Amino acid sequence: MATAIGSTLGAVKQTFWEVWGEPALTATGLYEPQDRTYGRYAIPFSPMEQRLHANADVTVWFGKAMMPNGKDFTWYQVWEDHAAQKRTGRKADILFVHGTGVHGGTLASHSRRYLDAGFRVIVPDLPSHGYSTGVHVFQHEIRGYTSGLHAVLHDIGARDDNLYNNGELLLKGQRRDCFLLGLSFGGLVALSYALHYPTSLRSAEADDWEMPVDGIVAVGPMIGYSVQNCSISPTAEKLISMANHYLHLSRLELVVPHKKCLDKDPKVYKTLVTEDKRSHQGAFRIGHLAALHYGMIELRKRAHEIVHPIFVQQGGQDRVVDFNYCVDFVRDINSTDKRCVVYPVCQHVIYRKAKTEEEDQAGRVACIEDNVEWMCERSRVPTMHRQLSAISMQSDVTMYDEGVPIHPLAMGEDGFNKRNPLSSALLTPIQPSTPSFPQTSEAFFDPSKPIPTYAESESGDSDDSNEEDNAHPLLAKAHPTTLPLLAKIAAERAYRANWSLHEQLRPYDISCEHKKK
Repeated sequence: MATAIGSTLGAVKQTFWEVWGEPALTATGLYEPQDRTYGRYAIPFSPMEQRLHANADVTVWFGKAMMPNGKDFTWYQVWEDHAAQKRTGRKADILFVHGTGVHGGTLASHSRRYLDAGFRVIVPDLPSHGYSTGVHVFQHEIRGYTSGLHAVLHDIGARDDNLYNNGELLLKGQRRDCFLLGLSFGGLVALSYALHYPTSLRSAEADDWEMPVDGIVAVGPMIGYSVQNCSISPTAEKLISMANHYLHLSRLELVVPHKKCLDKDPKVYKTLVTEDKRSHQGAFRIGHLAALHYGMIELRKRAHEIVHPIFVQQGGQDRVVDFNYCVDFVRDINSTDKRCVVYPVCQHVIYRKAKTEEEDQAGRVACIEDNVEWMCERSRVPTMHRQLSAISMQSDVTMYDEGVPIHPLAMGEDGFNKRNPLSSALLTPIQPSTPSFPQTSEAFFDPSKPIPTYAESESGDSDDSNEEDNAHPLLAKAHPTTLPLLAKIAAERAYRANWSLHEQLRPYDISCEHKKK
């Protein structure tokens, strides 16, 4: 009993210190934390990061981008395959933006797709995440995260200037191509970057010294919570806002709103969070929930200000986001280069190894294939390299070193190639294959492929008793807030032309234009 009471009192004391004590003393200048990462810097790399770092094909280096206060920093690592860069002639970067509570190293098991395409992959831990400084998963607003990305890009730019340009600063138009790739919360942050740094668009006339962003890929972006599935109601959101502003409870851990609906397999959350010591083990703090809430509202309200090229990839069975918000957001964007693709088999965490090869190919692999191709289309490659034969990931390819045909989807559980001993994964296209989708600004619809109906798992059961029997097992009993809702609000669609898996798993583009009234 005494031990239990002592433990409880210790927890209360620690909570009081974290929520009120430390912030008050820090604000008055009476206290400074000795370790601004709060112990996270001592946590070792994940096994997948260690394997990638040990790969002889990959060059890895680390950096710290200092923040304006001169105390905090955003830690990052950079992965490069110089042989692939030479082979493709590509001089382009991908800045990866991870999800909330995790860290940049989660991309390690998928990184070879991007490395083999010739991209330099920049992998920061967002502010207050991983090895970066700050109370774990706590920023007052989304700008706290975008400013960290901004600092990293400028730190990389300064390094490039010193190494390759004798220390002279390059203008925006002279710099390497750069794309943001954000997953889930990282998608929200990446899209918000376009709002907070609009002159990062390469063609923008203002601010010639800004680091350019040539496109943003948002995979399952957090644009708006699904009220039906997540555990925060509008009333609870108001109470959280009051507690944040008036009671100064912003650091108090409260809840993980989407924990139960993140994936049908509870092991996904366990793998991402519980088993990864660099991930945040607790609940979301009130301040983080408020930053997330107002960040999503700002993004939706100001969508018309976004002019960067945008590619949104959405899981058809994602129960975390509200598809109404997602579809409206894509259609509100003023970019002349925007696209939204739905992957029927995917849930919220698209970048995860599925239980079956069919599900993995139709989801994770197809998604990565598409965003690699999208970025390849928009990155500048010298003419001599463009004339090389393209390798399409939609058909069998031949490896350069062995000449042995290998199916492009033959990726191991850890994301590494099963058969080629000289490369950790498959070669991706040197140049994009012929687009499979119609290039038009008008609403499009293929009448030969009727909009499917889905037997629903909860309210709204179908009247057709044969629907559930005819549905593919991966799509059976779809939640009413997912595929059935998409069939109603996004009926205009174009299906992928090349597809060897089950017809019902075929990804499709939705119309990015509002219906004419």
